[in-house]
Amino acid sequence: MLVMPQLTFRDAKEAKQAVEAIRRVASGTRLGSREVLVLVNPHAGKRRGMRLWQKKVLPVFRRSGIAHRVVETKAKGHAKEVASTLNLDEIGLVMTIGGDGTVFEVLQGLCERSDWEKSCKMALCPVPAGSGNALSASAGLFDPTTAAIAACKGVVQPLDICSVIQPPRRFFSFLSTTFGLIANLDIGTEHLRWMGDARFTVGALKEILGNKVYAGKASIWPADAELKAEHPNVVPSYLRHGPPCPIFCSAMDVEGETTLNQGPSGGGWKKLEDDFSLFILCNIPYISLDVKMAPLTSLGNSSFSVVHCGNVSKSKRLQVLSSSGGHSERHIALPFVGNENARAMYLDPTTAEHPTWLVVDGEKVPFEPVFVESHPELARVVVFPHTTK
Repeated sequence: MLVMPQLTFRDAKEAKQAVEAIRRVASGTRLGSREVLVLVNPHAGKRRGMRLWQKKVLPVFRRSGIAHRVVETKAKGHAKEVASTLNLDEIGLVMTIGGDGTVFEVLQGLCERSDWEKSCKMALCPVPAGSGNALSASAGLFDPTTAAIAACKGVVQPLDICSVIQPPRRFFSFLSTTFGLIANLDIGTEHLRWMGDARFTVGALKEILGNKVYAGKASIWPADAELKAEHPNVVPSYLRHGPPCPIFCSAMDVEGETTLNQGPSGGGWKKLEDDFSLFILCNIPYISLDVKMAPLTSLGNSSFSVVHCGNVSKSKRLQVLSSSGGHSERHIALPFVGNENARAMYLDPTTAEHPTWLVVDGEKVPFEPVFVESHPELARVVVFPHTTK
C-alpha cells in the first residue's frame, strides 16, 4: 500500500508556496521562479481579450501554479513601451492576448533595446484573439486553451526575424511584407474588424472582381546565394544599433542616409516580374489562422518565402485564394504561382497604378522603396509541443 508522507508547514503562506511548486513540477513548466507577463489587448479582433484571459488562460495557469502578472494595454504603442522596459531576470515569457499587431509592438520593444542580443531571446506566446493570428497558427496555437497549455510546458523554437528598412527607419518583422491584393485585404478591411477573419473573405471577393494589377520592381537575394566575405560598405547610422544587415550594406547605395535611390547592385540578385496580381513576403507559414500562404517556409529556416503571381485572370486569382484557405497548400503547386526562397528582398512599389498600401505585419508603413533582410533565429516563440520546426 502506498503511504503518502505527511507535510507540515509553518503557516498558510508556506503551504501555498509548496502547492504552487508541486503544480509547477507536475505541469512540466520550464519557467522556474520567473513570471509570465500577460499583455491583454482589449481592442483586438472582436474585443474579447480580457474575457479569454479570465475564462480560458487563467484557469490553466492556476492549475499549473504559473506565476504571472497582467497588463491591459491602454493605447497603440503601450505593448511596445512595456516590452522595452521589462526586467529580463524576472520575466521568463511574454504572452500576448491579441492579434499579430500586438506581437509586432512587443517585437519592436524587444529589438530596439540596448540589450537587444539578450532581450530578443525572450520567448513569445501569442494567444489568438485578433482578426489576424498568423504567428499563433504557425506555432500550432490555434486556440487560447492550447496556447495556455503550451506556455506552461514552455517548449520553445527559434524564430527568424526580418529587418524592414526604409531609411532612416528600420522595423522588425516576424510575419510579412506585402502590397497590392493582400495589403488591400488587410488595411482595406480595417473597418470590418468586428467580423473577425470573415473580413478577409469580403475583401478578397472585392479584389478579385476588381481585377487589378499592381506594378512594382522587385529583386531577391536567393537563400542559397553565397555572400562574399568582403568588408561591407559604410554602415548607416540607423543600422549601427541592433542586428547587423550585411546584405543590405553590401548591395545598397544609400544616398544621404535618407533614401533607397535605386535597386541593389552587384551579382547574385534575381529580378521578379514587374506586374503582380499577388505579392507577399512570408516569414512564417500562415498569414491568418487558417491561411497557410507559405507552406515551404518555417519558423526558423534562415530565410523567407516570396509568393507571387503576375497578371492572371479573375478565375485564376480566385483559384489561388480558394486553394490557400482551410490550411490547404494547393496554391503553391499552381503553374502560375511563383515561390522564391530568399534571405533578402528589395521592393519598389511606387509604380503601382491602382490604390494600395505597403504593409508590414499588418501595419501600414510609408509607400516607398523597402529592403528586407532576414536575421536567422533571432527570436524565440512558444510552440505546441508536437509542432515541428
